[in-house]
Amino acid sequence: MSGGYDNDYCPQCGDICIIMFDTKPWELTIGCPMCGYSYKERPLWDRKKQAADPEHRLFYKRTKDERLIYRTFVRKGFGVCHVAKKTGEKNYWFRKHVTQNQINWYQKLIASPDVNSEQSYLTRWNDETQQLETVIGTPINPNEDSREDIKREYSEEESRCKDEGKNLYDFDEGLSDDF
Repeated sequence: MSGGYDNDYCPQCGDICIIMFDTKPWELTIGCPMCGYSYKERPLWDRKKQAADPEHRLFYKRTKDERLIYRTFVRKGFGVCHVAKKTGEKNYWFRKHVTQNQINWYQKLIASPDVNSEQSYLTRWNDETQQLETVIGTPINPNEDSREDIKREYSEEESRCKDEGKNLYDFDEGLSDDF
């Protein structure tokens, strides 16, 4: 992968989420390790052009004015179970509402001797309150210490762009001359 990582706020729960941009296929992925929200954006492949090309190179579909055509996938988060074992960590992202059977199963998993129960947790999304609920454990966001730093940096960057009459969200305008 060639690209980069960044942090921002999850559009669903407001916690810090991870943003990954891969420059080779031009894919943008956003994932929240707290609520399970995910977003993916990638350009559409032009398979007809690719099949007609003698070297079968990859071509992207474009509009008449040559802009890339993107496909967007958005998945609502229903919760996450983070299991911290001695051999490594694993996140299970729920794609449906969390059931009592799932809670019981993960509770047994987290209580097993090879799992660090202090670093493991299970969360679920509450549609009525539009809030994240902790069911098991205490979620520790790895970026918790940097939350205030990110807010401050983001606010400073937003102010800088506003002062210069630029839009922070327009990648061509918002970048400083250092790039």
